[in-house]
Amino acid sequence: MDFLNENNHWLQQLRKLPRSLGRNTSPVHPLKTARNITLIYATLGFVWIYSSDWILSSLFKNPEYLSSVNLIKGWVYVLATSLLLFLLIFLVLTETQQHEECRQRSYEALEQIHGELALSEQRTYELP
Repeated sequence: MDFLNENNHWLQQLRKLPRSLGRNTSPVHPLKTARNITLIYATLGFVWIYSSDWILSSLFKNPEYLSSVNLIKGWVYVLATSLLLFLLIFLVLTETQQHEECRQRSYEALEQIHGELALSEQRTYELP
């Protein structure tokens, strides 16, 4: 009867594993992630340059003033895209860290179950 209780115990331990194990825990794919970040950056960059040049050229007719405004526009672009890159990289690294923590918890739970199964097996062979 002790043997059945021990088996039931490790089955309960298996049920405690994260439900997301094997689902929605796909690892971060470096090539796909780098491609997506690059596409976002390039798309926003093209839109920014085209639209801001068009708006500024329609607002300012003086070439000297337009040149100064374009310089400020460039600084704003660098600042905005730097913040965007920081945010995208931060999100990817946060997701990677969460996946690693989930894997670590799962590994520790499975390691504990393995130890309990080994002990259960040992006790089974020791029965008279």
